Amino acid sequence: MKRFSHLLFIFLIIACSKDEDSEEIILSSENKITSFQLMLNGVLENGDINDSDKSIIFNTAGANLNSLIPEVEFSKSATIKPDINSPQNFSNDISYTVYAENGETNIYRIIVNNRELSTENKILSFQLKLGEELTEGVIDESSKIISFNSGEYDISNISPEIEISERATISPNPGIEQNFNNIVDYQVTSESGVMSTYSVIANKPVIEDVQGLGGFSKFYVGATVYVYGKYINPEIEGSEIYLSDGVNTYPVEAKEIYSSFYENINYTSFNFQIPWNLPYNTNYQFIYKNDKGTFISESQLDIMMENAPKFTSSNQNQYSYLDVIEITGENLYPQIAIPSNGNIFLITEYYYDIRVNDEKTLLELTLDYYNLFPRYYGQGVQTKAITLFGPNSRVGESFELEFY
Repeated sequence: MKRFSHLLFIFLIIACSKDEDSEEIILSSENKITSFQLMLNGVLENGDINDSDKSIIFNTAGANLNSLIPEVEFSKSATIKPDINSPQNFSNDISYTVYAENGETNIYRIIVNNRELSTENKILSFQLKLGEELTEGVIDESSKIISFNSGEYDISNISPEIEISERATISPNPGIEQNFNNIVDYQVTSESGVMSTYSVIANKPVIEDVQGLGGFSKFYVGATVYVYGKYINPEIEGSEIYLSDGVNTYPVEAKEIYSSFYENINYTSFNFQIPWNLPYNTNYQFIYKNDKGTFISESQLDIMMENAPKFTSSNQNQYSYLDVIEITGENLYPQIAIPSNGNIFLITEYYYDIRVNDEKTLLELTLDYYNLFPRYYGQGVQTKAITLFGPNSRVGESFELEFY
C-alpha cells in the first residue's frame, strides 16, 4: 500500500511539470514613439506625432539643426535605432525605427520645417484719431519718416494705431501715449534681429515750390525768389532759411510772408532776395530748418553773378498810358516783366517798344498797352514790382514803380 502511494506521488509531480513546460511566453508588440523633442533656438520643442503616416513634424525658423541630440520616449520593452544619444543633422529628414519585443517594427520619419528668419521690419500703416476722424500718416520708406497733419488738434498725449511687418516687434509699445509735438521714434525689429527706426513728425515742413517770377528757374544775384510750402513759416522761433551749394550756406531774409490754414494744413508763402555776393553755381538749393529737422528743396537754382542787371533810377515815380519809362542802371537788357490784374506781362522787343542803349545803362519803354494800367480795370494807383531780365530769360533784380 505504501509503495502504491509513493508511485502515485511521483506520477503527479511529473504530470505537473509537463503542464508548466507547455505554457507559451507572449512578447510585446508595442513599438511606438510617444514623445520626440528637439532643442530649437534654446527651447525644448515637442514634435507633432502622426501615428497614421508615422511622421513627427517640427515647425521652426532660423534654427541650427546640424548636431542635435533628441529626447525620445517610446514603448516599454521596445528598442530604437539609430542611437537616440547620438547627435544627428536634422537639416534633412531622419528616420528612427522602433523594434517591438516581438520583432515588429515602426519607422518614424522626423521632418523639421526650418524656414529662414524674416528680415521684414517695416511700419505698414500709421494712424491717429484726431477729433472724430482717423488720420493716416504718410510713410516715406526711403527716409524712414512718417508725417501727418494735425491742424489745430491737441497732439500732446495720444497713442497711434500701428501695423508692422509679420513676425516683427516694435518699441515703444504703440499703446503708450506720446507727445507728438516733438519727434517720436519707433524701432521695428525683424524676426532676424535687424532693426529700423522710423521718426514720426507732426506737421512736417514741405517745400513745394521755389521759383522766380513767372516760374523761371535761372537767376542773377539780386533777383527775387518765391517760396511756397506747408509748415515752412520763417517767423516761427528757431526757424532758419538759407541757400546752399552743398558746401557753403548763405542766409536769406524772408519778405511778404503769408500763412493760413486750409483743411487742417498750414500753407505758407514768402519771397527773398538773392544776396548780391553769391558766387556763380547752377545747383543752389533752398533750405528751411527748424526744431523738426532740415528740409531741402527738390528743385535747384541756377544763380549767376556776372553781368547781373542792376537798377539805379527811373525818370518818374508814377506812370500813365503813353508815358515813356526811362530806367538807368547796369547790364540792362531789353526784357522786363510788369504785373497787372493778376497776370505777368513779359515785355520784350518782339512785341513792345522797348530798347536799350549800347552801353546797357539806359532802358526805355513806351507804355502804349492799356492792360498794364489799373484804371483800365477801374482801379486806382498801384505800386508794381518791375523785374529786370538778362539773356535767356534769366531773372534779375526787381524794383517798384507806381502805375495809374
